[in-house]
Amino acid sequence: MYLLLDISLAALLVTDLWILLYTKVLVFLNRLYPAKINTSFLWVQSEPEPFEISLYLVLMALFILTIFLFSKYKPRFSSLPTHIKIFFVSVLALVFIFFIGTYPMAREFDPYPPRSNHTIYILTIFLYLIATFLVMSMSHLLALLEKLKNKKMLTFVFIFAVLLVVTFDAGFPMAGHDYEYFLGPSFEVAMGKTVYTDVLSRYGFLTIDFLGMLQKLNMSLFYLPLIVWLLYVFQYAAIFYLIKKVGKSTLFATLGLVSVVTLNYFSLSHLPSVIPQTGPLRWFPMIILLLLLSKTKKLNSIFFMAVLSLLSLFMVDVGVAMICAYLASIGILLLIGQINLISFLKSILKFMIIFLLALLIVNTFHLVLGYQFVDIISIMYSFQKHAVLGLSLIPMATRTYFWFVPLIYFASIIYFFTKHIKHADHVGDTKGGDPASAQIRRYSPPVEHLREGISGQNLHDIILLFSANLSLFASIYFVGRSHPHNLFHISIFPLLTVFIFIGIFFSQVKSVKIKLLLVICLFITFVVFPSYERSYTLTEMILTKVDRLRSGRIFRSEVKEIVNKRYSDEFSLIKKHIKEDEIIILSVDDSYLFYAIKKKNLLAANPIMGIDLPEDLNFAVKKAVILCPKRIAIDCSVVGKCPSYTPFIGVSFNLNLILDELEKGCGAKYVPIVCTRQLCIAER
Repeated sequence: MYLLLDISLAALLVTDLWILLYTKVLVFLNRLYPAKINTSFLWVQSEPEPFEISLYLVLMALFILTIFLFSKYKPRFSSLPTHIKIFFVSVLALVFIFFIGTYPMAREFDPYPPRSNHTIYILTIFLYLIATFLVMSMSHLLALLEKLKNKKMLTFVFIFAVLLVVTFDAGFPMAGHDYEYFLGPSFEVAMGKTVYTDVLSRYGFLTIDFLGMLQKLNMSLFYLPLIVWLLYVFQYAAIFYLIKKVGKSTLFATLGLVSVVTLNYFSLSHLPSVIPQTGPLRWFPMIILLLLLSKTKKLNSIFFMAVLSLLSLFMVDVGVAMICAYLASIGILLLIGQINLISFLKSILKFMIIFLLALLIVNTFHLVLGYQFVDIISIMYSFQKHAVLGLSLIPMATRTYFWFVPLIYFASIIYFFTKHIKHADHVGDTKGGDPASAQIRRYSPPVEHLREGISGQNLHDIILLFSANLSLFASIYFVGRSHPHNLFHISIFPLLTVFIFIGIFFSQVKSVKIKLLLVICLFITFVVFPSYERSYTLTEMILTKVDRLRSGRIFRSEVKEIVNKRYSDEFSLIKKHIKEDEIIILSVDDSYLFYAIKKKNLLAANPIMGIDLPEDLNFAVKKAVILCPKRIAIDCSVVGKCPSYTPFIGVSFNLNLILDELEKGCGAKYVPIVCTRQLCIAER
């Protein structure tokens, strides 16, 4: 407890100073160098944030170095009495509470209309809390049964079954706009194009390749939510396993799991599987990597580096975050003397070689399967559009619950430094009256244990370090795109880090009463409080899930039926009037139209909504203005043959930009000759 008190005092002090410095310096820099709005974006507004992410990382690095120096040369808070420390912790906690402001999207109804009878909200939340309590109790009883009957895996089977039920959405719903960024590029891959080289992609590389291969195997990607559902199950099951491994308690691990599910899943304003890019399609590689570390037990393992290299190619921004987390982790080990400079440089060199080999192997497979080499420059260009030019970025509020991320990170780093740094002046013996330092000395390992394979308490500390760094770099997603809703999307990593951190101490506690008290406090903090604050949307999500189950069409894709019903006339129109295998469809629903009629796309963009800049437009029409097809399919509202209508994806794009570029390149006008209520066939 002395150690926790010291860490709490240090973490709160450092975090409050960091927040104050970050917010003030950011305001100063933005006033001194105002952001230049990029007016070239074709359909979205540029919101460049030239300093938010860079300042975030620079200040983190400087504070880590400062914490290291203080931990090495000033390892104790002098000899402050315990009651004085508690007083300062209380004051600093109040300052921190002021900084975080109100709970994100607290008691908001959006996007659901409020119900006149509020009793349903109270009843649903009550039943939800009862259900989480029963899940925790059942898992604890099964763990006891495992010990008595010597039967393994009972708890995991139970947890897995609960997750399968809880995260299932009948009918596999999809948000048209969000899924088209996966459906479109993967369809192009299935048709023989190379992602980034032949077609634009916003979210993925190997993810798109993988989905394209599934299409080649005749799997309908209208069932992509099925994959997302299973990934949610495996992701949460892995989190349960990691917390259980560190905390050595099934009850504690289940508490961690229901906390993550409450914040990361049931706090959202929509069914989580509906929007794929903020769920496990994005974050699962990070969880796999952390799980792998718990097995390989070495950050410098060639196998670990190989998997890291491969996983970093699935989603570009997540790949960058994972690589940065890895480099930060071995950098910290170098800083505290756990590895020497030669080992550090060897690790970086080995990783670079393995990463290049991974790229080479992927490209070799591309060539063997008839594809081209992936254009690395195009990958970096896609990354630049978001990070540098400000595509879809949202400025961060000064008072935000996001400040829990640096607090959790600093607490983890302070603990790691305090425990593993070999103090220059060898202070902290029991005679000096510092119980916290004495507590560390009792189980602090020799330095060389971390140079090779690691186990036991050391392994837990390394898992904590790597989890904290994953949380740090994953949170950049929110720093750039600071919608309060995204706090719930990234919450999986700070929460996992919190439970790993507390789990290290939880496993050391012998008193059952103290453990039970801690579980109750954590349950109130991470389950009861968030459930209350998001009670309206949590209620609506649960009721929506129940209604969908009662509808009867549980395992049938509703989107497939909706698209086929809505565009049946348009499918017939295109097949009848355009006989070519490679065609142009100027519609914002192009991804779904192409997927249904199975014709190749003459444009190098699918979806059309992925055309963000004039450079994208030029790339998209490059081949089309050479071949100049005789006929194209086009939204009838663009050529004045029907009123504007709401497309399936729910958002609009100025299709005249593409039409004008096409007509200018071909030197001819496209005139409509036959139309339905949504599409026309135009002929030049």
